Formats: sequence, C-alpha cells, structure tokens
Amino acid sequence: MLKKLYLGVLAAVLALSVSFFTVSASSGRKSQSFRIDWENSQSLPCGVLADVDGQKISESDFRVNLKAYRAAAAVQSGNAGNLPGNLAQQSPASAESAVKSPRELLQSMIKVQVITDDCAKAGICVSRDEAKAALQKNLKTFQDLMQSGDDLEKKQSREAWDEYGTVARAMGITLDQYNADYGITATQTLMIESRHYQHFVSGLSRNDLTQEQIHSLYDQYVQGLIQKSSVTVNDALLNSIQ
Repeated sequence: MLKKLYLGVLAAVLALSVSFFTVSASSGRKSQSFRIDWENSQSLPCGVLADVDGQKISESDFRVNLKAYRAAAAVQSGNAGNLPGNLAQQSPASAESAVKSPRELLQSMIKVQVITDDCAKAGICVSRDEAKAALQKNLKTFQDLMQSGDDLEKKQSREAWDEYGTVARAMGITLDQYNADYGITATQTLMIESRHYQHFVSGLSRNDLTQEQIHSLYDQYVQGLIQKSSVTVNDALLNSIQ
C-alpha cells in the first residue's frame, strides 16, 4: 500500500498536469512519448502560446508551469539544494539533462488538453473540489504513516514528505501555497487521465489482453486523438522561453 501511495502522491506533487508527467497516471509506468505535429503561427492572440482545438494555452500559464516543473524535476534528480528560491530566471542548463525542454513540456500539456477534451465529450470530469479532497486525503495518509506506521513506513513517508516540501521551498512558497497553486491542479489532471484510461479499458471488447497490450492500445488511441486535433503554436514565442 505504501508504495502505491508514495507514487500517487509524488506523481501529483512532482508531475504537474497535467503532464508534465514522468509517470503515467493510468498505470504507474513511464509516460509514452507522442508525436505532435503542429502548425506554426505568429498570428495567435497576444499572450497565447498554443491553441488546441480552440482551447488556449497562455504564455503566462506555461511559464508558471515550467517553473514548477523544473523545481520538481530538480528535487527528483537531487539538485534542489542548488536551486535559488526564485526559479524564474533559471537556465535550462542548470538542471539535469533529464528535465524536459520547454518544447517537450508544451507537448505534454497539449497531450493533456487533448485527453481532457476527449473526457468532456464522454461526460468524464473531475471537479477542483474533488481533486482537493483526494490530495488532502493522500497527504493525511502520509502524516498518519509518519506518526503510526512501522519503521519502514515512517522512514519512507518522511522521505516523501520532505521531498514534497522541498519543491515548495525551492519555489519560495509555503506548502499550503504550493497545494493551492499546483498540487490540486496536478491531482485533478492525474485523476482525469486515470478516468480516461479506465473509460477506454471498459470499452474494450476483449478481456484476454495483457496489461502491456492494453497500454499499447491506449497509447495508439491517444496518438489518434492527437493526430485528429488542430494544434497551433507560436514557435517564435516558444523558442524565446528559456
């Protein structure tokens, strides 16, 4: 149980929406890379970085998410101690090579938007209040384990909790601020992706498929959704973001 909770909470904390995901919400496996072909256009409205089937991704939102993602990735790679409190001016070269580039992060955000849109069409939704309750429940479980778990549970829970708090400190904000600004949104995205995956699985006509086969079919389905989507990106603006 602890391992599952550990992965679930850290995914919500360290992998922001969204997609930022290094771990797939559907299976705990490493996220699949998807090919995203977009139209380059500098005629998008001012401040808009990308348009996904009419849904806008603003430059300001992207910069905020990029800052949070880099902080989380640095913690995972053991570099949080080298991060300044304000990461707004952080150079990509200061992070580990495993950290996604702005272009790769935008691709992840586009994938999440496509999945979210497909969920909406199927009547699948996760409210912010529902995500907040799920995050609070997971965090309380960690606090309980730190207090009353066995020695191993206490150790692993403390390590996870410290890692969680380090991200907030690296960004120069409190844990409560991090939860409100990032944790809830990340949890909401993970829950949406998970329900999208479960909805897909429930629609399969065969019940003799292995998990690997199901994952492969799901990846193909998502790739098909992406290919059918209309995606426009201001490449010049994206390339200016460091």
